[in-house]
Amino acid sequence: MNNGKLALKEAPNGSASPGETRQFVDQLASIQRRIDTLHKSGFTTADDRLKLEEAIETLQITLEELRVSNEMLQLQNEELAAAQSALHDERQRFRAFFNHTPLALLVTDASGVIQDANRAATILLGAVEENLLGHSLDTFIPKDERSQFRGHLGRLPAVEKIEGLSLRLLRNPRVVRVKASVFVQRSGDHGAIMLQWLIHSVTLEPAAESPS
Repeated sequence: MNNGKLALKEAPNGSASPGETRQFVDQLASIQRRIDTLHKSGFTTADDRLKLEEAIETLQITLEELRVSNEMLQLQNEELAAAQSALHDERQRFRAFFNHTPLALLVTDASGVIQDANRAATILLGAVEENLLGHSLDTFIPKDERSQFRGHLGRLPAVEKIEGLSLRLLRNPRVVRVKASVFVQRSGDHGAIMLQWLIHSVTLEPAAESPS
């Protein structure tokens, strides 16, 4: 016999879906109206008493389902909060490593525009972080070598990484020779490309002699 019990739909994680909350409220209100109507009728027949018993039973079942659903939702919220806290801590640890490692680290987009730089990279390029972000890395490449540099950028999406890339970087008023390892990172639904640069083996070129 169908007592008017609310058919509780489950979300993929096993709990009541968010849209079910309003449906629970409406069901409870409907059951309350049925009970009020039966009370007003004075329970003149056995059928009225049976309907009241059915309404009370349905109310009890629905309240129990709502209680269980609420407990599951609370547990999921606690698990989500714990996961977010763990993710925050992990990001903090990574940021500390990124900032304090002695290796120069850069993150650029696919066209070479700098998105992030650690302290070692800012020192290497003779700039402060605020002046690096949003600027193209090729501005630190000698003009006659920029075309070759852009060629390296163009082939990265196909090869995924380049290791031991020799570059000359402008660091006013000097030039430094470096080796760079570049790795492709894809993210998002459309596979947006970010490039991770690890710069090492830094050698300062001799200063040009002043004409006598």
